[in-house]
Amino acid sequence: MNLGFYNTNLPPHLRVLKDEIEGYARGFGLDFYETIFEVVDADDLNEIAAYGGFPTRYPHWSFGMQYEELKKGYEYGLSKIYEMVINNDPCYAYLMRCNHTVDQKLVMAHVYGHCLAPETEVITENGPKFITDVRVGDLVLTHTGEFKPVRVVARRHYSGPIYRVRVEGADVSVRITGEHPVAVLYEDGLKWTPAAELLAGMFVGLPHTQTALVGAGVETNSRIGLWVVPGEEDHCRIEQAGFIWQCILAPKVELYSGYVYNFSVAEDESYVLSAGMTVHNCDFFKNNAYFGHTTRKMMDEIANHAARIRRYVERFGEDEVESFMDKCMSIDDLIDIHSVAIKRRDDASKYDFSPAGTGDEPDKEAPARFKAKGYMADYINPRDTLKTEDEEKKLSTQRVAHFPEHPEKDVLLFLIEHAPLKNWQRDILSIVRDEAYYFYPQAQTKVINEGWASFWHSTIMTQKVLQPSEVIDYADHHSGTMATSSRRLNPYKVGIELLRDIERRWNMGQFGPEWDNCEDMDKKRTWDKQLGLGRQKIFEVRKIHNDITFIDTFLTPEFCKEYNLFSFNYQEQTKNYVIESREFQKIKQRLLFSLTNFGKPWIYAVDGNHRNRGELLLRHEHNGVDLKIDEARDVLANVQYIWARPVHLETITDGHPTVLSFDGNEHTQQVTGGTDDASRKAPAKTK
Repeated sequence: MNLGFYNTNLPPHLRVLKDEIEGYARGFGLDFYETIFEVVDADDLNEIAAYGGFPTRYPHWSFGMQYEELKKGYEYGLSKIYEMVINNDPCYAYLMRCNHTVDQKLVMAHVYGHCLAPETEVITENGPKFITDVRVGDLVLTHTGEFKPVRVVARRHYSGPIYRVRVEGADVSVRITGEHPVAVLYEDGLKWTPAAELLAGMFVGLPHTQTALVGAGVETNSRIGLWVVPGEEDHCRIEQAGFIWQCILAPKVELYSGYVYNFSVAEDESYVLSAGMTVHNCDFFKNNAYFGHTTRKMMDEIANHAARIRRYVERFGEDEVESFMDKCMSIDDLIDIHSVAIKRRDDASKYDFSPAGTGDEPDKEAPARFKAKGYMADYINPRDTLKTEDEEKKLSTQRVAHFPEHPEKDVLLFLIEHAPLKNWQRDILSIVRDEAYYFYPQAQTKVINEGWASFWHSTIMTQKVLQPSEVIDYADHHSGTMATSSRRLNPYKVGIELLRDIERRWNMGQFGPEWDNCEDMDKKRTWDKQLGLGRQKIFEVRKIHNDITFIDTFLTPEFCKEYNLFSFNYQEQTKNYVIESREFQKIKQRLLFSLTNFGKPWIYAVDGNHRNRGELLLRHEHNGVDLKIDEARDVLANVQYIWARPVHLETITDGHPTVLSFDGNEHTQQVTGGTDDASRKAPAKTK
């Protein structure tokens, strides 16, 4: 794949759109990494999508199959990729070259999911500079007292209230939009406070270590912000935590219509204004807890993975490497998705190379010998007896103890640690496992993630970006994304409507014990405490929830009734799917069950020395749904290839405990009351 083909230099009209929409997104309080948009043709976008969004990924035939499916769907008008965004720092997003302008706006608004007036001066390495003159690469002073480069410059048109803030005793004020955070001193330290919440008497700060660089000449006798005439006592000035803090006057609210400016600064996203205060440039990938463990340089990591695999192909041959990768990729979901939050085991030292029974420690495995005089040695410790004990000891050391100590849910890690693999095979399995852990949060947060992005693209488009001539096209494309079906649940639709419902409920106070305990339906219909907490609440939800906790916490009977949700099931008599229930608890139960572990079975590694033969025993945690036997056999065959010894799987089929086995040649299935029965009964063999 020719990576040089992709163009990150957006055409002028798209660059203007990007800056405008990014400004609106930040204005709504969204916090995201620098976003790089790449303009590609439909074929290229399908190819990138086939690689999971990473054009630098290793080659594999399955990606070609995925590409053909996407290509055919696009050519026949069955599907179209409107947006694709990659969890990385910087964030990568792709625009299709042939999309209409309204589509490009929608994609940009979906992807991004604070600003200053143009006369504002910012402290740069070369002195104060108007914010309109700041360019990418300029070094600006940050709240850490260091100069950091500007990564992105944003401009947007703004109409509405703007806040004029001035430090007490200063000659210069700054005009700032209400959502823009300012560094304010509180009893428990620095907090970033929106300009709309600033009050007279609050203390705003500048980094103490750089005051000499930003002060005006003494001869001017001026006091702009922190500037104080030497020798003059100032009771409105505090030094604390590396900052000089000065009191502000009551902010004045003015109406404003025109362009406002902002930019993204490397590393800490803050910058210092000449007017004597420090401001901050405050989304799902960056802020959601379930993406917290993922590497933010995955584009580089995947390129490194691809380079290593290509070296193995050159050394060991494409057929052998690809055949092994087939086995690994088919079981890439046998990981412990909760291990990043729950510590299952102690970390092993990488530097402990001492084998058992060597070094300074005495050999604890040596057979016992009784003390005896020389002439009594053969009588007290007979040579034949010692020889027999030595042989038994050697035989016992060859019998590996039962392991793991506790069932291991991360089957891939268990195979990496214990399977008899070659070094290159172990590395490939580790690569597959690392990428599986990177991708799993996207499946874990599909509903809330897409709902969050859809919430903001609809908000930005309808309130800020859309031109009157674009409304019909936008409505057509948005409704296509939100379309529901009787056959499946649309995560975009469920996510956006549930977030809107949360915002509405928290704005009106429809939550808490008082609301839950109210049985007067007329009172509930008119319930509105006008709390205005909705926007704050959905930002909190975005930060701490995944799909399961999102649905479990916020799905309500009223929501299910309003959107006509129901659960369905397969009816054996009619050989068809029928509505099972419209009861809230049943709907919620079915929905949560489908989301648990992405709808896939829980599999554990139970014993790596099953029957003391070095065989592997796996166990299926049965939750009411039987395994598909043909697929289970395929998985067993692939695990057996890696383990190189027979593999067994305990499960339940048709209500009976069952052991599925594969020894490398034949599959067996034995209905048994326990795992030991399989060793006493002759199993039925199936090819």
